[in-house]
Amino acid sequence: MKRVELCCGAVLYAEEGGRRVYALVVRDEDGAVGFPKGHLEAGETEREAAKREILEETGVRASIVEGFRETYGYALPNGNGKRVIVFLARGGGEAPRRVEGEPNGVLCLPYPEALDALSHDDPKRILAKAERFLVSLDEMAGAR
Repeated sequence: MKRVELCCGAVLYAEEGGRRVYALVVRDEDGAVGFPKGHLEAGETEREAAKREILEETGVRASIVEGFRETYGYALPNGNGKRVIVFLARGGGEAPRRVEGEPNGVLCLPYPEALDALSHDDPKRILAKAERFLVSLDEMAGAR
């Protein structure tokens, strides 16, 4: 590999009508479905980059949920590698939407449908882990 590009993003979720939904982006160029993510810019922390990318791609001001950070990587067609850092983020109340000027559509789906919609195995693995993490937080909150 020539070099490794670093991207940051998040599993973005919100509560709607008593159920959890996940916001996914659909790339216009090839229809691939994934998490909102993008390149880390100079001077940004990983979390800042993830929150900026969420806002840019979905219009949502999100907060990062503590205790969840996953990574995956893959080779790009140009020979470079890509390393993706994925956080868990909760939406701030506004509905995710297609943002003008962004080359992505947005889907909001409950867990089973979101899992099926994702295009690649690593994001599927991370979404499943995020759902288990959130279920465990719900269970701990219910035990209080």
